[in-house]
Amino acid sequence: MGILRHIFIATLALCATACYDDFTPDIETEPVLCINSLITAGEPIEVRVSRTWLYSDTAKSNRSVPDASVTVYVNGTTAGEDYIAREGDSIRIVAESAVYGRAEAATKVPVAVPIVDVSFSLSDISIWKDFSNPRFMYADVHFDINAEMTLSDQAGADNFYRFSYTSFAKEYSTFYPGYFEYDAEPIFSEHEGVFESVMGYDSSGSTFFTDRQFAGDKYTLHLRFTYGGWRTQWSEEDEYADMNFDCGLEFTLSSISESYYNWLCYMWHTENGILGDISEIGLGAPLRGYSNVSTGAGVVAARTDTNYTLNLKEALKQALELND
Repeated sequence: MGILRHIFIATLALCATACYDDFTPDIETEPVLCINSLITAGEPIEVRVSRTWLYSDTAKSNRSVPDASVTVYVNGTTAGEDYIAREGDSIRIVAESAVYGRAEAATKVPVAVPIVDVSFSLSDISIWKDFSNPRFMYADVHFDINAEMTLSDQAGADNFYRFSYTSFAKEYSTFYPGYFEYDAEPIFSEHEGVFESVMGYDSSGSTFFTDRQFAGDKYTLHLRFTYGGWRTQWSEEDEYADMNFDCGLEFTLSSISESYYNWLCYMWHTENGILGDISEIGLGAPLRGYSNVSTGAGVVAARTDTNYTLNLKEALKQALELND
């Protein structure tokens, strides 16, 4: 399918080569206020206010709005600068400037999604180790990680989610989780159209989804990492040797606002979708940027994170036959 995609885009680009011409756009438009804020439950609310500018405007220094005033309303009441966002909060942000006018946007902080179960296994394991000298022992393990994470969806509402992860390891060891196989979980591609699938576009880079396929029920995410590895060295006298085996993944399952989901969809279509490709080569209208701000500039979104630590320590010790 990927070959079809490249042939299609190359053909469009060839057809468009005679359509380009240099010109200086003469656009009469007045700058307006732009509000951006990603609100996270459990953290203070940060708001960034700027003003819009033309694409051809390269003077970044004049995009600030020195006279802007910002008011944050939480559940209808004005919130102080030190307010910590909470699950279920209805938040409205209003920005005003004597020069650029007024802008506002609203969102709701989602409720956390419960992670009811996580399981994993290592496969395709290959090991190199040298325990011949108890003062300098080495281990090098390569593997794939196959994990399953089950979430429980809240009934009676349209819910939106995003999965992300980071890796961790102790100071005297190295851990690389490998390549995350986006295609291992089909729900990550639910935002794709039929034509995009036929033309070889895939969900690479996107881990956001809705509850349309499992509303009010449980759903299990299939999370696969390939070509990962872990390496360390230790000695029998090292009292911290056992800690070297602490490594793994920090999974984050975020409940996200609809505005956040819409922005992620827009970004995917711009960077990975066929509409973005057609627009880029001049055969389609530019994709209109997503915004839920009254002026059409900026995004105010919210998220609530649920975290889970996947520690590979015991699995690695078992692979090296070091369990007590």
